[in-house]
Amino acid sequence: MVNDQQVRILKNMLQNDKTLKESALCSGMDEKTARKYRDSSKLPRELKKPHSWRTRKDPFVEHWHEPGRTAPKKVLSCSPKHPGTVALLFHPKLSAQKHRYYL
Repeated sequence: MVNDQQVRILKNMLQNDKTLKESALCSGMDEKTARKYRDSSKLPRELKKPHSWRTRKDPFVEHWHEPGRTAPKKVLSCSPKHPGTVALLFHPKLSAQKHRYYL
């Protein structure tokens, strides 16, 4: 992943009459990537697009609004009632015995 500082170094070296290949090597990126940023007037953080998709379905979506429960209690109570859910998602410091029980 190319960061803003690398692109600034690249553009500075290109302004000092260095070749694209030399500038790319000194800024730590591939020549094709350097060409992309040379032709673009934007920095990498300006080109990054936010994503709005979920990477997986939330297994605890139906338990978040149960009254009187905090996240670790919810997680610990989900697995015995609902087999197949992940029990240690929010509470990594369980003892080995509890770990075996809830998985």
